[in-house]
Amino acid sequence: MVKTEDDRLNETVVDYCRQHLPFYMVPSMWSFVDHLPINDNGKIDRKRLPRVSHNRHQDEVITPRTELEEQLQLIFAQAFHMPLDGIDVTLSFELLGGTSLGIIHALSMIRSQIYEGVDVNLLLTYSSIRRLAVKLESLRLCENASNRPAEDSKITLSYPKPCLAIETAGIFVLGV
Repeated sequence: MVKTEDDRLNETVVDYCRQHLPFYMVPSMWSFVDHLPINDNGKIDRKRLPRVSHNRHQDEVITPRTELEEQLQLIFAQAFHMPLDGIDVTLSFELLGGTSLGIIHALSMIRSQIYEGVDVNLLLTYSSIRRLAVKLESLRLCENASNRPAEDSKITLSYPKPCLAIETAGIFVLGV
């Protein structure tokens, strides 16, 4: 694949930002423009800036394979304020245009709709919908297996143990 001048410029700017800024301040999406539109007050007119495509990284969007991936896709579409058909389940949340506020909003919805035990570290570690769905499915299976007692088996909670009670009149042995 031949890199264009825009690709080389993009890499240079991203590398510079990564060296001089904290990771959370490096933008996940870039759009290069020839000039910045200025409004009447001399400020940058954000409304006239070109829109950055949320899915400019691939020509084809990878769609969900499972019901859980579909649920997560819907949650992240709502949390990131994106169209549902623009969310690729294999892209990282950063490449999807997710913000820290969007991640926290998604975390809240996942806890209420899918699995209560999710924390933000899980979202950062499994940073795509597909990877997160696989992990959540395994967590739910483990939880279901540990909460279900084996059929027709008695569970002994404890065994009787002798107790000693010391009184002024002597020693008593109880519960032997």
